[in-house]
Amino acid sequence: NGKPKVESGFQLIRSSIAMILTWPYGTRFFLGEFGSRLEELLEEPNDEILKNLINVFVVDAINDWEKRVELLSVTILDIDYKTIHIGLRYKIINTQLQDNYIFPFYRQIIN
Repeated sequence: NGKPKVESGFQLIRSSIAMILTWPYGTRFFLGEFGSRLEELLEEPNDEILKNLINVFVVDAINDWEKRVELLSVTILDIDYKTIHIGLRYKIINTQLQDNYIFPFYRQIIN
């Protein structure tokens, strides 16, 4: 029908979170602080330090740029050499509804 798809509800917030976490910090025009620092972790070894850094970078980015949600928890669900699954549990401030979102952080290009 030629109309663009308009997202709403949980899907709108999930896409906003995905955009925040995938956008490299300091690369957005006129808004240099936007994004997350997850890209800096691409070459880091899989250890407890990596898990802690992921947690800090995700919490900082979501708290700074997604004001519609209150982040309840961040968990590292799976780590292998290619993909890290980051589980986010958050509460939408206006409605008090809770949602879960799993963000896949790819450490290399997957074909």
